[in-house]
Amino acid sequence: MKRHSHVLVVGAALYALVASASPPVADNEAVDPSKHFTIPRVPYAPELEDFLDMRGPDELTGVMAHVDTFVQTEPQDGAPASQETDVYLGYDDNNIYVVFIAFDEEPDRVRAHMARRENIFGDDIVEIQLDTFLDRQRAFSFIVNPLGVQLDALWTEGGGGPGFRGFDTSWDTVWQSRGKLTDHGYVVWMAIPFRSLRFPPNEEQTWGVVLVRDVQRTDEETFWPPISTRIEGRLNQAGTMDGLRGISNGGQITTQLIPYGTARTFEAIEETGDPFRASEDLEADIGLDAKIVFDDRLALDLTANPDFSQVESDLPQVTVNQRFEVFFPEKRPFFLENTNYFQMPINLLFTRRIADPRAGARLTGKIGKYALAAMVIDDESPGKSIDPADPLYGEKALFSVLRASRDIGVQSNVGVFYSDRELAGLHNRVFSADSRIKLDDNWTTLLQAVSSWTDTGTGTLSDEAFNFQFDRSGRHYGAHIHYRDLGPDFETQTGFVERTDLRDLHTHHFYTFRPEGKRLLTWQPRLFASHIEDHRGVRLEYSAEADLEFEFRRSTELTLSLRRGEETLRPLDLDLLVDPIDPLNPPVFTSSLDFDSSEGSLDFETNFIAAVSLEARFAVGETINFVPVTGALPAAVDRTFGRLEATLRPSTPTRLALTYLSTRLSDQATGAGVLTNRIGRLRFDWQITPKWSVRAITEHRATDVNPALTRLDTDRRFSGDLLATYLVNPWTALYVGYNSSHRNRDLILDPLGNFLINTGTSLNKDAEQLFVKFSYLFQL
Repeated sequence: MKRHSHVLVVGAALYALVASASPPVADNEAVDPSKHFTIPRVPYAPELEDFLDMRGPDELTGVMAHVDTFVQTEPQDGAPASQETDVYLGYDDNNIYVVFIAFDEEPDRVRAHMARRENIFGDDIVEIQLDTFLDRQRAFSFIVNPLGVQLDALWTEGGGGPGFRGFDTSWDTVWQSRGKLTDHGYVVWMAIPFRSLRFPPNEEQTWGVVLVRDVQRTDEETFWPPISTRIEGRLNQAGTMDGLRGISNGGQITTQLIPYGTARTFEAIEETGDPFRASEDLEADIGLDAKIVFDDRLALDLTANPDFSQVESDLPQVTVNQRFEVFFPEKRPFFLENTNYFQMPINLLFTRRIADPRAGARLTGKIGKYALAAMVIDDESPGKSIDPADPLYGEKALFSVLRASRDIGVQSNVGVFYSDRELAGLHNRVFSADSRIKLDDNWTTLLQAVSSWTDTGTGTLSDEAFNFQFDRSGRHYGAHIHYRDLGPDFETQTGFVERTDLRDLHTHHFYTFRPEGKRLLTWQPRLFASHIEDHRGVRLEYSAEADLEFEFRRSTELTLSLRRGEETLRPLDLDLLVDPIDPLNPPVFTSSLDFDSSEGSLDFETNFIAAVSLEARFAVGETINFVPVTGALPAAVDRTFGRLEATLRPSTPTRLALTYLSTRLSDQATGAGVLTNRIGRLRFDWQITPKWSVRAITEHRATDVNPALTRLDTDRRFSGDLLATYLVNPWTALYVGYNSSHRNRDLILDPLGNFLINTGTSLNKDAEQLFVKFSYLFQL
């Protein structure tokens, strides 16, 4: 029985529940004097050098606002900061200026490296967060290390789990930062243009503000105003800043244009249809991105012939013997303005589905309490990635997306979402209603109801999905209680959903003990339980897990985990996983297979000294061989997994990173090896100047198989990347790069049809490219 009306009912219920759960907030909040200051208009633009020899606040009294009462959040919630910090703030017609004077009793132990933009993890940092709409839900974050290397991000409130709430570092904007080490610590200067922010078109502005300083060697995180982990959320504890006058454009339109050009020479094996070796001595392309900002708060992004190639490579992930799709994050600039507006518990917009667009438009912004977002874009990849004989060859997909949400009460909101993907007269349409409700100082809930309609060409499939989630955040006790229900015919061709036809109930509870001793800061036992079944009541998975985590000083953690469970493969799963000997007469499966699923693991990470950081994981357990030999059923296997990530910083401007992953599967019945997969990656970064950098990456992937136990082929891949970059800002940049790839395959030319053969462990050149890319930001 279909449940479409349920979505509308739940949507209305979400609004009513939020309105009743959270009292309304007045447009003009009561001001706490201890968490408030007035920012003055400066008579001249301050420079970094003005602050290098300052020892106290008296020299700028009355010229810039001054803040110095920083308080620890970690490791001692509410304790005074161990190191003094003075922050000065002012503004003029174009910029807001922020200067941190970070005193340190041991200035030679400040952690700072000259690195490429945003590559500052492991360094000491200072940060300002600006809640420009004062909605206590979203903020712009500007983070700088002691040498002036910058990182920007969008912050979204909430407890939605990794990747859903918190920092989104994919967002970029244009601003200036400088930093310098001194005899008494370091000084950081920031100039943040108002045109890089979004805010109400008011003559006078009041913004939320949070100031942060992290001291890595002492594991210390300090805030102004005090931000306590005893209360869920950050922006609800933020301070306020008024005094901003005359910064709005008053309804004017500002524009930025980003033309780009690329040129490359390449050779590569093309696998679409009859495989062949494609090559070009010179292939050139041009395109244009544009951003038009209306009334300081609405941004329209336009793109024509966009360059969606990735200069930065994805981090290595294990994709061998994976039953479900692997998630890779979005990195392309067109999609990154206000990406947090599209966030929902069930991910209904995964923009990496759009691989090869020709043109698109995207509108995002906020009007009063309403956050609005819309996107229309095409994609030529569905018609390019198939055989020329396929009826869909040459067809383009069209994506249309609408999103709106309204702030209600204290850090609560309700929202709706609609998406439509059209391809050759077929469509997939999705409608969703969702809400975040802040129940009290510690508890929040995320609710969502979704309907989908998919035209298959022979009929329409429709179904629903639901999400009910409760989270508790506190200084000691935390909890996550989560129920998801995705119908068997539910589908989102614009989103990322690993699997459907399930009812998933899982819960996670932990308690943090805080001895805060000389060596041990915290230790945390955690319990996790999960039960998943399909809509016929067949149990698919259940598991129970116990973890014990220890956090030591100097950024060192150790975690021990033990998980036990069971996984079931139904007849319909076996139909998909088993490769029949005779495809015309496949076997008929009538019963399910049950498998034990267990794992014991040890995780360790440390940044004990500034020059070395280390992360390691070792795990042993049981899993399933999802790719047995042709005609065989999936079988239970033992799994051993190891991961090592080491980063060395031999000098201030250089960085060497090593990543190694190893997976081994062994047949439980015989003990024979099924497969071994190894991935090794070496990356070297050299920041020659603040704008010039060089990066080199080599990566080797090897899969050795037992042909008696798996139908996978032996696989060897080796790639090398060399990239020189001149980066002025995220959109004004010059890239010169070289890529090469070798694989254990060879192209055989045959009059009856070309084909590829596996060459065992012998590598042949698979692809090679030399490229130049240039883009430039014009601000009008």
